[in-house]
Amino acid sequence: LEEKAEDLKNAGAAVGEFNEAAKDIGNALAMLDDELNKMGPIARDLVTLNKQKDEVHSFLGRISSKKNEVARLADNAKQLINSGVVPNPRELQDTVTGLQRTVEKLEQRGVGRDKDIDDMIKKVQAFYDHYEQVMSDIHEVISEEKNLGAVAGDTETIKQQQAQFKQFQTKVVAAVGKEVEKSNRGGQGLIQSAASGVNTSGMEKDLEKLNDLWNSLKQAIAERERKLDQGLLQSGKYGEALNGLMSWLDEMEDMMMNQKPPSADYKVVKAQVQEQKFVQKLLNDRKGAVASLIKTGQEIAANADPSERRRIEGEIKGLQDRYDNLQMKCSDRMTLLEDAMKMAKEYADKLSPLEKWLEKTEKKVKEMEVVPTEEDQIEKRIREHEKVHDDILGKQGHFDDLADVASALMQVVGEEDAQMLADKIEELTNRYANLVQNSDNVAQLL
Repeated sequence: LEEKAEDLKNAGAAVGEFNEAAKDIGNALAMLDDELNKMGPIARDLVTLNKQKDEVHSFLGRISSKKNEVARLADNAKQLINSGVVPNPRELQDTVTGLQRTVEKLEQRGVGRDKDIDDMIKKVQAFYDHYEQVMSDIHEVISEEKNLGAVAGDTETIKQQQAQFKQFQTKVVAAVGKEVEKSNRGGQGLIQSAASGVNTSGMEKDLEKLNDLWNSLKQAIAERERKLDQGLLQSGKYGEALNGLMSWLDEMEDMMMNQKPPSADYKVVKAQVQEQKFVQKLLNDRKGAVASLIKTGQEIAANADPSERRRIEGEIKGLQDRYDNLQMKCSDRMTLLEDAMKMAKEYADKLSPLEKWLEKTEKKVKEMEVVPTEEDQIEKRIREHEKVHDDILGKQGHFDDLADVASALMQVVGEEDAQMLADKIEELTNRYANLVQNSDNVAQLL
């Protein structure tokens, strides 16, 4: 009997040690889970991404250590159960199984985050590799444009210069333009896909730098084209100068016809406003050439026979009308873009805090679904829930305001962006309605 009593005493101590070890591991895993939850969203700059990679590697190392501890604990449980002294073997098995599932889930999440960070590092690195090449190409084209030489003084040479310049635009400038568009598309994709709170200012500034350099090249190209047309005009070739301006008007009309509607994304529509300012500058730069050509045409028409006069007057009127129409369309689009930018900014400013509040409150209401067993704790929970519920109901106006802004923004953006806004508002409205319902259910449960 004394030996049996001693065995039971030792077994009890062993089970106690097992429970204490399981509790310690459980607490450590809970802390690791909290640490993983608090890791920031995937960054968009290489310095932060590499820090995040180091962070997740450290996390996975500690998870591996805990995994080993759980394996040793499982072996310990088997030994205790096999000894026959454990009063409730199922309880030990359940404890080990629960810890194994927790550590495996944490490991999977950690590995998943590590992969996401690796994928983003590759994307950001690929973007900057392409970006640097495009910047180099633009600088090279700027240098080539400067080396084209001054505009000649005779018609034949100017015509040759125009032909060479058209070829330069088609073969060199257009090719670089496609790469600029590709770089902008890639950069904007990374920026827009970034989670709320991720710092994208570095990438935004780099894209702004790229577009400023590209616009300076386009401005130099436009200025060269204007000088060549002006040279033809000054050389006395009214008809060729007119054809040059008409060709330019064709290009401008085609470009403006193919401009995309205002974007619902504030960063994108802001870039569209800058692009429209550049279009306005292109138009303003040609104002003097248009006026000069019209004056020359009027002087020629004054000395021409009636039929020739009517033809020339029709030409200069057509030129003036098309130029004025472009100016009006450019001004109307600028007004539309500025209105869209204001609404997009207001929408973004209202959306982000509401999404954060919604996510936080959904979690809070979910936690309140677990009802305490003590009466005083239940009363405390009821008081806490009343505050939360009042806060939820008080947010109705904020969601209505956001929907109103989105509705106004839908009227000025493209169909795809309008559908995106409608889907977003529907998603938030449904989540809010579910939150109110869930909170009501918690109130009834308490």
